[in-house]
Amino acid sequence: SSGINAEWPLPPGRNTIRHMIVDFLISLLDFAPPNIGYYLVGFDITRPIEKTVLQEHGVHGCKRTCLHSVIDLLFKELPPSSLFDTPALSLKCYQLLVKLATNQHTGNALLRYLRSTCDFFAKFLEIHPKGLDRIEHQTEFLQILSMELLVTSRANLTSYLQRILSLLAGSDNSAQGPFFALEGSRKLLSLLDTICSVEITPYSPLELVYFDVDKLEHVIKQHQYKDKNSGVFMINAVSLHKALQSELNMVSNSNISTAQRAEINEEIKLILSNTMERFMTRKKISLIKKAFEAWRQVVEVIFVGCSNELLPSRQSLLVELTQAVLTKSRDCQPLSGLLSGASGCVVILIQQLRYTVQVPNSDTPLEGADPLPPGLLQTMIRNLVEAVIQSGGSMQQARSQIYAALLHCLKMSSSSD
Repeated sequence: SSGINAEWPLPPGRNTIRHMIVDFLISLLDFAPPNIGYYLVGFDITRPIEKTVLQEHGVHGCKRTCLHSVIDLLFKELPPSSLFDTPALSLKCYQLLVKLATNQHTGNALLRYLRSTCDFFAKFLEIHPKGLDRIEHQTEFLQILSMELLVTSRANLTSYLQRILSLLAGSDNSAQGPFFALEGSRKLLSLLDTICSVEITPYSPLELVYFDVDKLEHVIKQHQYKDKNSGVFMINAVSLHKALQSELNMVSNSNISTAQRAEINEEIKLILSNTMERFMTRKKISLIKKAFEAWRQVVEVIFVGCSNELLPSRQSLLVELTQAVLTKSRDCQPLSGLLSGASGCVVILIQQLRYTVQVPNSDTPLEGADPLPPGLLQTMIRNLVEAVIQSGGSMQQARSQIYAALLHCLKMSSSSD
């Protein structure tokens, strides 16, 4: 495990071995404890796993474990150079942390260790987006962060929560690039901008001369496989190429000219290129969906699970997030296909926004609350009406959630009048 700590960059073979070790640990955690996987990441398998208290190596005789090495890899530098030098390996390290955090036996111990010993979440939020501008890494980090916020809010760790929330709601002066154009924008918005920065190439249907498109689609389906990490069906390009080449070899026995054979070869190359592009687009869409879901979970835990006193700028943050989600789900290409997920987030945000000006479950104005400007409410209502039109008749769940959000806005509007 200490080999993970060596200086970067490293020979590709060595990084491959490290990648396999982390992958091996992740697979072992699928089985019930005790097993060697729990032991290698630092848990005491001689007694109930839940009673283990993870410590820094050297404290109370604690030996160095794979978990120490994984965290050291992510903490190598801030921003972490491992995200850029070995992104696949660092992604696996994040996935191992997610696996431990979601495990009922190890979750509490891991989160306590990351919070108390490593100050993991605060350090990584302080350097965002420079260290988390890869959407895959951001997604895994946000999954752990949402669990951490939920656990700490239930435990009433007020001072710690206030620090994390101030980092999320505070300005992100390091924001840069085409989707980080507004210097000083909130980190929560910068995290959403990272999702919108993913470019999706529109799929263009094939126009073929020698291959039948319907039969070709049937052949492509036969060479699909399910990616174990993303759960998305991908294409085995090698086996598809062999299948298409065998078709060409069968045709070669008939009377076809050399020129026609060359044209068929070019068509096979076009099919392979187009198919790979289509499946990569499918994988990107799945990645964007997972990334937005992780971001949404963090936002919902913040506003539903955390008390109002922890966020002094609660109302303004709710307004900014609501406007951002509505605007980006309409204008931002990656989020335009996620209206159902975005609408669920919007209805929660607007409901919580209503509770900043009205008594919950009532139309009575909240005493001492700052009223929302009528112009702002009109803009939000207009955006919601546009979202209803965009949803059409096929997205019933999204439509009903947008109607619920619209109802909350109308209630606030009548109260302000």
